[in-house]
Amino acid sequence: MMLMLPRMPLHCCKFFTRTKCCFRAIDKMIVLIPGICTGNWKAGRSGTLLLRRCLHRRECDSQYVQGKGPPWGVVFFGSDAFAAETLRSLIKARTDGMVGSLEVVVHKKAQKPIVELVDKAGLTCHVWPYMPPTHHSFHVGVVVSFSRLLPESLIAAFPYGIVNVHPSLLPRWRGPAPIMHTVLSGDSETGVCIVHIRPHKYDVGPILLRQTVPVHHRCTTQELTSSLARIGADLLMRALRDLPENVLYSIPQDEEGGTLAPKPSVILAWVRWSQHTCEQVDRLHRALHERMPLRTLWTGQTLKILDLEPPGNISLGQDVNHSAPGSLYFDKATRLLYVKCKDGWVGVRSLLFKKRLSAEDFYNGYLQVHFQRGGRLRANASSTKTSERPRFVSPSDDMIARMVRVQVKTKYGMSPG
Repeated sequence: MMLMLPRMPLHCCKFFTRTKCCFRAIDKMIVLIPGICTGNWKAGRSGTLLLRRCLHRRECDSQYVQGKGPPWGVVFFGSDAFAAETLRSLIKARTDGMVGSLEVVVHKKAQKPIVELVDKAGLTCHVWPYMPPTHHSFHVGVVVSFSRLLPESLIAAFPYGIVNVHPSLLPRWRGPAPIMHTVLSGDSETGVCIVHIRPHKYDVGPILLRQTVPVHHRCTTQELTSSLARIGADLLMRALRDLPENVLYSIPQDEEGGTLAPKPSVILAWVRWSQHTCEQVDRLHRALHERMPLRTLWTGQTLKILDLEPPGNISLGQDVNHSAPGSLYFDKATRLLYVKCKDGWVGVRSLLFKKRLSAEDFYNGYLQVHFQRGGRLRANASSTKTSERPRFVSPSDDMIARMVRVQVKTKYGMSPG
């Protein structure tokens, strides 16, 4: 027996949404519909999604005040440079009649761009945790890059709930670092979503508006962040312009295809020369270098790569092309230090080893004893004396974990032990 769900007009769902409890019970029940069907599973899933969206619209219709328009009373939640672009647009919108009252909620360690905007505009600023006073007429909350789960009581304090400016095409890259993971994965496109916040989970609510953005070749996390911050601020203004309608017709996210974007760990910055391709090393550099430079070991000490040349077809001669991963070659013509990866060579222009050094300075200070006659390796490709070859070394995972523990203990004033 196959259970078919017809295309149901909106008014037919009224009896499902008399109360929120009824809606939640029905929503849980329809998840089980494909499991009790046999035969056409695709049709069952399509009908389930249709009924879910229908119920979602009826819930929104019963929950939000119809006919209400700007100016909106807004509470803004945000603390970093990405959030500052949206706050700037909200401040400007006060003069355009889009926003009426505006207050700001920040972390204890709010970044300078947010603090400067708040001081310059003379806004009331609260430090998290926060609950809006009942006598203030705030209509909606706006959260951008806040990294805090907002409780259900706070969301319910706003008639239109809380909306989030999220820099990815949800459900791809849910979490606190979507832009970094976009660059790291080599995605050809990304975007911005205006999401209706739900309690208890990050980035799972229905989508009011979304805009797709192409990812330009070799863009960095910082470049993409600046671009998406501007696009996100503009998209939020569009959402506020017709807020009741946008909330009413928001679309639930697809339950399939979700990926997570956790905060980057310093472990990610260590290059595995025998495992990473040139393209992967380049992506790591473009994704991380503004926040944490790539790391490797030189003579047992940490060395940081500051400036990496884009990968290309590099041929350094037969005597070095078959070198082991991590092997070094300095080219005097280009003044680049080349490092062997899994599938080729990447060029390093500057690095940090005790102090900032150009590739040429590093060669003169540390490598010249290993080279002779204009940059040729002392040991040729057929030599078995690999110890004579200068190399960057990839530490083991256990060694990286130990080094991270030492750094954490040192940071907090504890003995490395």
